[in-house]
Order: sequence, then structure tokens, then C-alpha cells
Amino acid sequence: MKKIYSLICLLIIAQVGFAQKFHFGLKASPGLYWIATDASYTESNGGNMGFNYGAIAEFGFTDNYAFATGVDVSNKAGSYTYKTPTLSNNIDLNLQYLEVPLTIKMKTNEVGYFKYYGQFGLTVGFNLSGSYTGDVKTVTASGKDTTYIISKTQFGNDSKSIDASLFRAGLLIGAGLEYNLAGSTSLLAGISWDNAFLDALETKNNTPKIKLKGLLLNVGILF
Repeated sequence: MKKIYSLICLLIIAQVGFAQKFHFGLKASPGLYWIATDASYTESNGGNMGFNYGAIAEFGFTDNYAFATGVDVSNKAGSYTYKTPTLSNNIDLNLQYLEVPLTIKMKTNEVGYFKYYGQFGLTVGFNLSGSYTGDVKTVTASGKDTTYIISKTQFGNDSKSIDASLFRAGLLIGAGLEYNLAGSTSLLAGISWDNAFLDALETKNNTPKIKLKGLLLNVGILF
């Protein structure tokens, strides 16, 4: 958390030097995440809710173009099944990242009290923490199948067969609108697509290659 507070303080200090070209804000982003994979014997188990929150910083080139960044604490979740003729493994993942979006934001001129925007770029970050739960079913030729439950297990234990990858990077595309309240203060609302490039799990034993993707609802305020 100290790193997060330090980054937020730096963004606030930077506002003094950029005057009207700089905007600082806060946002929250609930969303739906799911797992994508082309790994053999692996399939996604549908969507899971996630939640992101953090600070926004916009450095304007002109009235219509800006470099948009900030810092986010991102909580993502996903479920998958790894299934072979002798094994059925259901895993639920919960992962937390510290992420920095690096995007270009394009805005229209003000229409009434509204500005509409499109945004694209990258998001990069690293894993802060995480855990997994699930169950494993072993199928035997004799028909005496065995199932055991995987209780909540934290990542970071090298003896475990499942561990989270340290780094995450993805494509970020979004769109939305800003409603001017007064002066430079605006409310914002929009949606964004978070499309991961890198695998969420380290390759250990039979760990499948999976990527966490998400569709987010963004709400916030800019000053």
C-alpha cells in the first residue's frame, strides 16, 4: 500500500506544473472477467466478477488529445476445468494486481455539458497477491473415483503446482462520456475491454496456459 500512496502523491504534485493541461481523478471499475485458453484439455467455466479502483492522471496535448495513465489496484477472478481421461481438476482463481494504464485518450468538443471519448493503449502491472480453490477428481479403471477439495490456498508457495505469474500486460480499449459539473471538474462513465497478452499462471507441471480477460464499467471524477 505504501507504493500506491507514493504514486498518488506524485500525481498530485505533478498537477501544479501542468496547470490546465493536467487532470487528476479517481475511479472505480466493477467488471466481468473470464479465462481464455487454447490449451489441450482446458476450458473456461464462465464469467466471474472483479473490481478495480485507483487514481487517474491525464496530460493534455490539446483540448482533444491526452495521455491518460494512473495507478489501479485490480482484483480479477476466473475459473477453469482441466480434464483428461483420468483427471478432472476445477480451479477458481482470485488475483490482485497493481497496474498502470498507458493510453491515448481522444475527446470530442463539448456538446452541451458532455464530452465523448475513445481510449486505447496498454496496461502493465505485477501481481500483488492471490489465491485459488477447487476440487480434483481422479478417475480409475476400477471405477473407484476419488475426489478431494482444494481449500483456499495462497499463491507464492513454490511447493504448489499452481502459482501466479508476476507480470501482466494487456490491450486496453475503452469509450465513454464526461459530464461537466463546474470548471474543470467532470464526472465520467464508460466501458473498457481488458485483453491480456501474458499467461496468468506460471508454467509448472501440468498448469495450463490461460489468460484473464475482462469487460469493465468505469465510473469516476476528474478535477
